[in-house]
Amino acid sequence: MLYKIQIAGLLVAILPFQLFAGSERLQLLELIRERNKTAYLSGWVQGDAAWYNNVPAGLMDDGTELRRGVLNLQAMVYNNIGYKLQVDIANAGRSGVKDIYYAYSMSDTLNFRLGNTRDPFMLQDQTSSRNTLFIERALPEAFTAGRHIGLVADYYKQDWTVSAGLLGPAVNTTEDTERDKDWGASARATFSAINKRNKLVHLGLSANYRDTHTLKSIRYNQQPETYIAKVNFVDTGKIEQSQNTQKLGMEIASINGPWSLQAEYIISSVARSSNALKFKGWYAQAGYFFTGESQAFEQGLFTAVTPNTAVGNGGIGAWQLGLRLSGIDLNDRDINGGEMNNLTIGLNWYLTDDIRVSANYVNVLKVDGGPQDGIEPDIFQVRFQWEFDRPLRHI
Repeated sequence: MLYKIQIAGLLVAILPFQLFAGSERLQLLELIRERNKTAYLSGWVQGDAAWYNNVPAGLMDDGTELRRGVLNLQAMVYNNIGYKLQVDIANAGRSGVKDIYYAYSMSDTLNFRLGNTRDPFMLQDQTSSRNTLFIERALPEAFTAGRHIGLVADYYKQDWTVSAGLLGPAVNTTEDTERDKDWGASARATFSAINKRNKLVHLGLSANYRDTHTLKSIRYNQQPETYIAKVNFVDTGKIEQSQNTQKLGMEIASINGPWSLQAEYIISSVARSSNALKFKGWYAQAGYFFTGESQAFEQGLFTAVTPNTAVGNGGIGAWQLGLRLSGIDLNDRDINGGEMNNLTIGLNWYLTDDIRVSANYVNVLKVDGGPQDGIEPDIFQVRFQWEFDRPLRHI
């Protein structure tokens, strides 16, 4: 056990030098393999730039940022027991800790995760940031269940999946959200009415419960689908005397050749000593590949795109256009958190399996109430993404 901790610490310490050092990375991987039956090292870097218009001076500043710098280590220590360590060096301290868990495969279809892992809730939250259609997830991300320490079971069949877990506190904490302390339960079930090559009709339902007696207050807020200018346009402020939160998510997705569709509707109820509150969010989006590729989908979530012909191999890569409408409503009873609607147009260029360039235009259509009432900016942002290898799906 000690040597595993030492190896993990070594990886985190030298990550800034290893991300771009191929020979040294191979030497490190060989060292890990000496201590484990099998090991797999992967990672990705996302660099962003954003420009903001139609905003008051000083509210949102143009800029650039290392959005994510992720190291992902997965290893098998026995025939059916493995572990996963995922950290993000773009976020310092505990906020950079993502997955730290042991995985046990009882069979080809039933797996267990024990440790700090993602709660099974929402399609867009289960899909890796590497594989989302747009640079940032849609507005209902305010209701994400996040990651917690606990036990999660995943059952996969060809046309349906079920994931459920009991979860305690979080390693990655924020000051005043319901994700910090206490305990919770989360579950997600999906069914593919059509599941053929390049054709899919997917339906899903998820639920999340989180006790908040210890924290006694929660808070929901959201930025306008941009991250560099960290300004919340809707914000409930602290909701005092909260007892628990109950979330319900409904999802649908479809693939037909180069076309893809995805939509979700999320309801979050907050029980408190006075009248209960109800907030909601939604989005609907479509994508189209000009170059003929089809969006990849596996085990209930969108996965990585592979260009038909990569740049450098006589091709132009994969080109994809995206359109999204999204909304969030944080107004209810005595809470005036605000309501926001966005329109996003995106263009993705997948040069190879590992390199992607994205450009998004976000138009904030409406902000009604909340801290930025009436401010409706135009946002242009770009991202360069590079990854070395892709994470394993079975750990």
